[in-house]
Amino acid sequence: MKRIVQRTNRKNTLTWGVMLELYKRSAKLLQKVYSTNSLSRHKHLADRMANCGTFRNRRMWYCRVKFCPICQWRHSLMWERRLTRGVLPVLAHDHPHCRYFMLTIVAPDCKVESLREYHSVMEDGWQRMSQLRAVSFFSLGWLRSFEVSRDSTKNGPRAHPHYHCLFMAPPAVNFLETDWPHLCHQSFRVNCEMKIHVREAEAGIARYLTKPMQLPLNKEDAAYNLGITEQLHWTRQISSGGILKRYLQETNLSGYTFLPDPHSDIIRVDDNGRTEEIFPSQDMTAEQWYVAFDSICERLQKERGLSRREALAVINEKMGNCQLSSYLRPIAE
Repeated sequence: MKRIVQRTNRKNTLTWGVMLELYKRSAKLLQKVYSTNSLSRHKHLADRMANCGTFRNRRMWYCRVKFCPICQWRHSLMWERRLTRGVLPVLAHDHPHCRYFMLTIVAPDCKVESLREYHSVMEDGWQRMSQLRAVSFFSLGWLRSFEVSRDSTKNGPRAHPHYHCLFMAPPAVNFLETDWPHLCHQSFRVNCEMKIHVREAEAGIARYLTKPMQLPLNKEDAAYNLGITEQLHWTRQISSGGILKRYLQETNLSGYTFLPDPHSDIIRVDDNGRTEEIFPSQDMTAEQWYVAFDSICERLQKERGLSRREALAVINEKMGNCQLSSYLRPIAE
């Protein structure tokens, strides 16, 4: 379990600012695809994506479009931190002898126009499989992620839907020797063959499980991108069950404000309203401080009953002589 919750090495990683710029370029390419379509719904998505990742009223604004590269990246970071900093460490303390396994269920390739039908069949099959007595015996909880990748064929691009599932198994259960192909065939009730891969979970599984589901941004893939957007509208990417679902609901993360940088330290406000770990401030950019600034200020106002000006004074005092304090002082005036 320690291997699963350990932090990723900071070496050879891109900074938050560089990653944001890369995802902004990708968002502009996808925005052009949406804007050239005749459907008003797609043009509305393009208008929302135009200002994604910019500052509005001292806050970072996000468009929340399902396939926006910036929002997908942000959603992935949120889930990764929610697991590695909140749920998995608590599970390691409460259930130290449990083991974790990764199950991948791969459905056959399908046309983009049939993806919603495939998604419904997979959802119904997973619902039946999660209710089997054998699955309840072999697992205490699960976390499932739905992903679609692109496969190229002679007849054009096709969708490749599959599930990534993290299972929490009791220590006495031999999870790897379970007949998962038979259970999946019994539950999904399809005539085609589904590929099943089972392995023990390794370090970094939270990042792999919650990785962004991005679209190809080549010009020839415009029809594919529009089709995926239509087919997966109002569909859920991540779901949970068993003990993992209960821990996700009960773990209190309200005291944490996550910075956009996936490798920066957490800014925490404790039960007494005191700010802790407001560092490394010398290594943070002004944009990062703006993102964390309002949430810290609101938390101080709520917990300590301070006015906004008093909360700003507390933050400036914690920052000390940091050169970035000049960015915050004009806001307090």
